[in-house]
Amino acid sequence: MRLTGAVLIVGGGPAGASAALALRADGFDVALLEQRSHWTGRVCGAFMSPEAVHNLTALGILGAIRDAGAAAVDTAVVTAPSGCSVTLPVGQGGGALALPRHALEDTLLELVRRSGATVEMGTRAVAVRWEDPDWAVDVRSEQAGHGVRRVPLVVLADGRFTMGAAVKLRPFGGWFGWNASFRGVPRKPGELSLHLFPGGYVGVLPFADGTANACGLAWFRHGPRHPWQAVWENALDRSKPLRDLMYAAERIDEWRSIGPLPYLGSMRRGGGPILAGDAAGVGDPFMGEGIGRALGTGPLLAHCLATAGAGDVRAIRRAYEREWRARYARRQFVGRQARRILGNPWLVPLGLWGLTRSGPLLQRLLPLLHGFPGRPAPGPAA
Repeated sequence: MRLTGAVLIVGGGPAGASAALALRADGFDVALLEQRSHWTGRVCGAFMSPEAVHNLTALGILGAIRDAGAAAVDTAVVTAPSGCSVTLPVGQGGGALALPRHALEDTLLELVRRSGATVEMGTRAVAVRWEDPDWAVDVRSEQAGHGVRRVPLVVLADGRFTMGAAVKLRPFGGWFGWNASFRGVPRKPGELSLHLFPGGYVGVLPFADGTANACGLAWFRHGPRHPWQAVWENALDRSKPLRDLMYAAERIDEWRSIGPLPYLGSMRRGGGPILAGDAAGVGDPFMGEGIGRALGTGPLLAHCLATAGAGDVRAIRRAYEREWRARYARRQFVGRQARRILGNPWLVPLGLWGLTRSGPLLQRLLPLLHGFPGRPAPGPAA
């Protein structure tokens, strides 16, 4: 028996858009809810790894993303504070891309609209519960007010603090993400660099429009005690390669930050709707893991619908969770160990010394952090 009725997707980021595109391609009626009425910025990177490009291809939209101004990324330079560095190829298996997050999300949402799905901006889901035989979702809209939607299938792509599962945070300390845009970075579009130092790192990625994203991850035992500009200046002091790169660059917008981040060692156990993207489990930002995983939501759902059938929402969710763990659980574990090293002032110098002198070691680690999914879902060519 085929699942009938609308699918409700909560969240208009890459995970929600990917789910909407795949479900529309499979013939579902889709409504996507995005609580923002306009772009307000995100604390995130903008590197799309070969896995992300693979998922764009499976969705049939790679050409549209390239047309939006995505620049090719062929290598990544990883540096230690002393200036030691190693250059790694990252473009195998279909290439990697760099595109400002604003342009990426605008393009994805426009493609969702063109697919025939309904995109409702300024609309927020505030609660979801099972009322047999459907899910009941309490929705608040800037235009339509409060209402209840009843649908057989709900996908929560509402971010790291999802309504679909309890999120436990440290009271003050932990890992914090932060970023801003710059002009005047003396690198070609797509020339990615990752600058590691005790307590965190900063990635810098220039785009075709002349801007660059500087995105950092930092560990604070008791939370950040200084303005983010001071945190940035401290990162420059800790990393000579970063300081040399950004010497003449000009920041063109405000610092954005978020944290402490609710990292987990495994997938969240929601026990209800399908959890996607960071709602399922916050991906480490090492080399674009978060975006790659989010864009993989649609192909993963398509694979599960093909194997579990589209008649039983519980069977679909169980298949989805099994496949998610098969693809990402090992990488969750590796990311956790990497964060432990970066957060330990005694281990970092030795670890960075070894990594930046061993290209083969890093090349073996990269597939563990953002490799291709084990069983990719088929999809139309871009």
